[in-house]
Amino acid sequence: MTRKPTTISQSQWLVQTAGAAALDGRYWEKFSGISDPADVSKYNDGHSNRQYPHMGPKSLEDVEITKVYDPTTDGEIVRWYKNWCTGDDPITLTIQSVQYCPDPEPIGPSYTLYGCKPINATGYAEIDKGSNEVQRLTLKFAVEDYSID
Repeated sequence: MTRKPTTISQSQWLVQTAGAAALDGRYWEKFSGISDPADVSKYNDGHSNRQYPHMGPKSLEDVEITKVYDPTTDGEIVRWYKNWCTGDDPITLTIQSVQYCPDPEPIGPSYTLYGCKPINATGYAEIDKGSNEVQRLTLKFAVEDYSID
């Protein structure tokens, strides 16, 4: 008999940060996901009409975290981003699948992203008087490496 796979929804993830007090302990509602594509070139062996792939180095794509913007407390995040300098220590992001009943309990492995450097912040001063959309703050990071724990 085959085992039924454990499935989770996209809402069953917990995003945690380390290395930036302004970000620690915040609830992040979205994470863009990890994409780690390899550079690929193609070559022909000279004997056929087929091209063959040659895999090159991998390069992590940028990631984003998003939360509902709270104007009373999230100014600290915007100030952190504005004042972050190239020489500052990068932060670490940990993404963990969880079961929420009754409290967040980890299920499965966590993904830890290292060397995260903030490269963009959006949404904190966005205005649309005709909209009833909830304001969101998004931070984008360049990432050096990741592990699966």
